[in-house]
Amino acid sequence: MVSHVRAWAVSWIALVAGSALGAQADPADHPPAPAVALFVNLADTQLPSGTPSDIRKQMDLGRLPVLISTGSTTDVGVTANHNMSLDPGLSIDTHGSISRTRFAGFLLGDAPGTERGSGQATLHYSHDWFDLRTSPGFSAEGPEAGLRFGTALDNRIAISMPRGWDLAAASHLAQRNAAMTEGEAGRDGSTSLDLTRHLASSSSIGVGYSYGWNSPESAAVSSQRQVEVSANFAFLADVNCSAQYRQSLSADAPSRALDLGMDWDLMSQGFGGTRFKADLSLQHTDPDADLEALSGTANVGLAMKF
Repeated sequence: MVSHVRAWAVSWIALVAGSALGAQADPADHPPAPAVALFVNLADTQLPSGTPSDIRKQMDLGRLPVLISTGSTTDVGVTANHNMSLDPGLSIDTHGSISRTRFAGFLLGDAPGTERGSGQATLHYSHDWFDLRTSPGFSAEGPEAGLRFGTALDNRIAISMPRGWDLAAASHLAQRNAAMTEGEAGRDGSTSLDLTRHLASSSSIGVGYSYGWNSPESAAVSSQRQVEVSANFAFLADVNCSAQYRQSLSADAPSRALDLGMDWDLMSQGFGGTRFKADLSLQHTDPDADLEALSGTANVGLAMKF
């Protein structure tokens, strides 16, 4: 009897959140983060089939906002955000959350839950041609398998140059004393460099390079290098097309990938709040193999906003 009640509770939460998420039309239309809010992050496997992924929606429970999202795990908790402006070009954003992971498994009794807490502060300085962000953070998990701690540091600098050129550099460094949600015990990091040229009509072309490394305590150090070329063209006022080519430079894991996309706003055609989207992704994991090693996916759909 208890197991049936738990199952019905999980199904009801998944159905309500799935319906709310399904009504969200555009993933880019995320509401601003409230000062304090409850959040429910549902695993994709708990949602009804056909529910869009990687989207968020905000609902109100009385005067308390509730943020609903999807992800790889199910989490329920509370989050807090605060912004402090020290100068017209200098601000500090802080974020913290406390949650319980695998909440659905906890209700059904088939997996233990895990408490998790995290915090991050972002120092942001912006000038006419210069933008700098640095974000130290920490996380803690437990106590079922012992208390585990992790730290992270993210940096990003962007420079606007003449003739529509932008240069951006970013870095990430993380360390964990035991296996956590972010990864196994050890250290990992990454750096990236991107050069973008902005053209007329919101079009752009760009080239980028990225390097990442992983140093787990239980294995040898591994690294990945990648270059990419991208283009974004607005052929008409309501039609946008994009293309991105990526190639891995790592000798142990060579690969090539091509992504093509189109976004058509149908408002001028008399369909307000409706967008036609199509994308194609191709990947070749072995450059020395024939075309039979080529794999890919294609998606076509309509996104409607009510």
